[in-house]
Amino acid sequence: MCRVKAKVKGKPVILQTMGYRGKSEAKTPLADLRQARTMVVPKSEARKIGLKVGSTVTVKIGKAKIPAEVKRWSYGSRLLVPKEEYPFKRLSTKTLSKYLIP
Repeated sequence: MCRVKAKVKGKPVILQTMGYRGKSEAKTPLADLRQARTMVVPKSEARKIGLKVGSTVTVKIGKAKIPAEVKRWSYGSRLLVPKEEYPFKRLSTKTLSKYLIP
């Protein structure tokens, strides 16, 4: 799991990424972000943005626009499930390292 700066509905948010393939997570946070499958929006951020369950939003990281569906998650947080399986694989490591929060 790692945190990344993004824009959802045109507003800046900090998302927590989840999901990895294989037996364990990647060795570096950058590699972990690259193979992430879903993103979690904290409850406080989800309320500010006004995320509704079942709606589709666009997550913007750098110049990449990732369409994602909003689902329920733990204690009021929202889970963003992208349309494609690995949405960050087409982004360069230079771009990802700019938006990654260590």
